[in-house]
Amino acid sequence: MATFQLPIYRVPAVIFPGISVPMFVRWPNQRAMLQDALQTGKKLGLLLAQDPSNPAAMTEPVRVGTLTGVTDVQDWQGRWMSFSVTGESRFRVVEFVQEEPYVKALVELIADEGPGVSAALTEQVRQAFFAYLEARSGLTGGWLHEWCRQSEGPTLSYIMGSYMDALPSVKQSLLEIPEHVRRLERELEMLTEETSMLRQSPRPRFRYGLPSPN
Repeated sequence: MATFQLPIYRVPAVIFPGISVPMFVRWPNQRAMLQDALQTGKKLGLLLAQDPSNPAAMTEPVRVGTLTGVTDVQDWQGRWMSFSVTGESRFRVVEFVQEEPYVKALVELIADEGPGVSAALTEQVRQAFFAYLEARSGLTGGWLHEWCRQSEGPTLSYIMGSYMDALPSVKQSLLEIPEHVRRLERELEMLTEETSMLRQSPRPRFRYGLPSPN
């Protein structure tokens, strides 16, 4: 598979393909990274940053991330820059080729693998997610439900990964699953287990907010 160089932004969250989120940068090295992305096709690679509070997690850099398109860039009087990213596809780092002043890597896109997702599994996941949302935050309808009803296979699996309230390391494990069927099956297990726990002992509403659909 063809490889190419990509400026890399390490962030404390996992961004899935099809999901749009706002971001900002402040420091000179981050601004240089963003300028590089704008000059080379408006593409930026997002990788989950390792948690410095967990030394065991620092032994090996995360190598699977999301290629994103960069839009809506604004420079706020030279103090910081805001922009939006939209996940497009997964990638794997072949080699880190630069660390300073910002990270750059040689990457390859990860092709979708495995059989198509059955209608039965798709509907099971949707219903499990709707039940989870109701138990988690009292949501019983709205744009998120409609988005899920219109989504199939890969897109649905990425929506599930984005909107479940889970640790970044758990979301990273979902992103790295090569087959969409396996990812949806794992998400179905997680949703079913979490919904059962929430119904027994409800937790507070969404702590991290809701990312936006593409």
